[in-house]
Amino acid sequence: MNFIKENIPQELRQRLQWIPVAGKKPLLKDWPTPAQQMPFEAAVAKSQPFPGLVLHNNLFCLDCDKVLKDGRPSTGFVEIMKQVKEKAGSTYTEKSQSCKGLHMFFTANIPTDSPDTLKFPLEGGGVLELYTGTGKGRFIAVTGHKVGKADTVADGQAVLDFLIKKAARKKQKNENVGGADERPCYLSVDEIPVIIRKSASGELFKRLYDDGEISDYNNDHSAADIALMNLLPFYCAGRAEIMEQVFSNSALGQREKWQRDDYRNRTIQKALSDWNGECYTPEYGKTSPDEDFNDLDKDPDIISRPAWPVMEKTDKGSRPIKQVYENTDYLLKVLSITCRYNMLTKEVEFTGHELEGLSLEAAATVVRGIMYKNGLKVSRADLLDNIGTIAEKNRYSPVRDYLNACQVLWDGQDHIKAFFQHLHIDPAFKENTDFYEMLFRRWLIGAARIAFNDGNEAMQGLIVLQGSQGIGKTRLLYNLLPNPAWGADGISLDPGIKDDVLKVTRLFIVELGEIADTLRKEKVDRLKAFVTQRADDLRRPYRRTVEQIPRTTAFIGTVNGSGFLKDSTGERRFWVIPVEAIDEFANYDPSQLWGQVMYLAFEKKERHWLTAEEIEQLNTVNEAFKKVTDEEQALLDLLDWNAPADKWTARTPTEISYEIGLHGGRLRMIGRAVNNIARRDDRVKIPTNHVDGRKYTLPPIMDDPIGE
Repeated sequence: MNFIKENIPQELRQRLQWIPVAGKKPLLKDWPTPAQQMPFEAAVAKSQPFPGLVLHNNLFCLDCDKVLKDGRPSTGFVEIMKQVKEKAGSTYTEKSQSCKGLHMFFTANIPTDSPDTLKFPLEGGGVLELYTGTGKGRFIAVTGHKVGKADTVADGQAVLDFLIKKAARKKQKNENVGGADERPCYLSVDEIPVIIRKSASGELFKRLYDDGEISDYNNDHSAADIALMNLLPFYCAGRAEIMEQVFSNSALGQREKWQRDDYRNRTIQKALSDWNGECYTPEYGKTSPDEDFNDLDKDPDIISRPAWPVMEKTDKGSRPIKQVYENTDYLLKVLSITCRYNMLTKEVEFTGHELEGLSLEAAATVVRGIMYKNGLKVSRADLLDNIGTIAEKNRYSPVRDYLNACQVLWDGQDHIKAFFQHLHIDPAFKENTDFYEMLFRRWLIGAARIAFNDGNEAMQGLIVLQGSQGIGKTRLLYNLLPNPAWGADGISLDPGIKDDVLKVTRLFIVELGEIADTLRKEKVDRLKAFVTQRADDLRRPYRRTVEQIPRTTAFIGTVNGSGFLKDSTGERRFWVIPVEAIDEFANYDPSQLWGQVMYLAFEKKERHWLTAEEIEQLNTVNEAFKKVTDEEQALLDLLDWNAPADKWTARTPTEISYEIGLHGGRLRMIGRAVNNIARRDDRVKIPTNHVDGRKYTLPPIMDDPIGE
């Protein structure tokens, strides 16, 4: 990796806090004071390969390390970047010298007693480190490998305050549930598994600890590790070293990844951060393996000494109000159950308490039983209302989170053009390649905007890939998607069928397969209106009535043959791109493509709609894919289109119809057919003077039209 000098913002260049960096690990002891630091140009001249920027003078850095897995940002990174962007907007960001992390620079009024370094493990992988420079010895090797378009250093005061408070809350929580290291653990490392096997969580524990079974967690090793670790704090008294020993003796603990210090510590700390602080004590019973401990273990569904947020007074004292959502929310939080509304799938998702993957109905049944155990006999209808309110407050969109992260990670290169070059335009239409690329660009921007639709956005059209079967048209769809579950191919859509609408609106990008079938006459008008709707009439799973929910779906069409458009001028919503072949997308990372699209859509605010001139050109290029009517075909076959210009005459539709033998109730269709031909052949004249009827300038009828 080489240093890219020209990318360094002026705000950083002007600081007199640069040092030369010789090699990967320079000796900071050689540059301990500001007086010994130097201007940017001097440090660059002495550096091999990167200069170092010492953090002081109200400059801090966020170091996001190892946040990409298989080209996709971790969920924790997506979430933290969302909060950073909300609090500070865009700031100068660059790749670290390892190319595995990002450095984000901010200015702020940094208190002198701020910690020099704060570390935040990120869910799904990676770590966020905050470097404030208060320790007087922190510098960052600056690479100039800019990510994104921001070339200024943002005010990060809100980000700094947020992260310092976040660390303080975590520390306070650990102190509240702990002095964990000072608590006695009444069970030995060997006794702990025996006790847990006989508890209410015994079957789950045995699958994880004894069998190493991860299929319950979509074969995600990390999720299974967390599930097992979450069972340990209660029995280990929150003692990290004991939890580590117990886990290391399990089937899951034999994985090579568990031997990594960072992963091991992150997994343990995650379990401790979710722990409510309660511990196994001798009053629960003796620890002899021969005793039956089933009646000694606490029911994990019951909250001891609950502090219900909403109470009412009765003759017998105070009691929690069962109908209010705040008490349902409290119970779920104490039991580490989360529920949130997925804006993409339009479903409520649960985590914790073995509720993952359950439908709303099934999860509500389990939660209702838990509430009964805790004295809240809530009706099913009230519970669904409460869950809906909680889920709405926790709503999220995996697509939005992903796209926001992509914008941060974008390297500034033109990935739209690189992606489009995988499409080989049909040679007969090669001259329109730039126009087709423009259509694709507009469609991508529209897709990004529709993902963030709050009811005011609409797609302006759908890309239709036209070409022979087997050339890879569907391949394009799945290379646009980081998660194949966000899309579907080969869908036949009837906007008048409720189930069809529900199926497609739960996805980000949908391919309407062999769109000629979808464009049958009885459905085409509904489809044209449907693809550009701003919202859909749907019922959320926890609501009783239908409501308008903003559309978050974009559409692609595929078709094998030609002649599938019924009316070229009335079908401006169909952006046809004729392709001869589509290349393989080897090791393709869609995050860079979407990063560029996000920049164009929301930073540059590039339009996703077509101008009047572009619509006119679209009508022209789409003409080749319009279905030829019987009347149009008759005109093409029976008139002498090679006749000299002086033989062409002006005739009315009535005269033309009698000439070619298509008279009787078809005059309007004859006029429409002539208009269609005129759009392709400028020799056909359509006068605006309607005196003596509307007359068209056309060639004569052929002398021998059928070759007799």
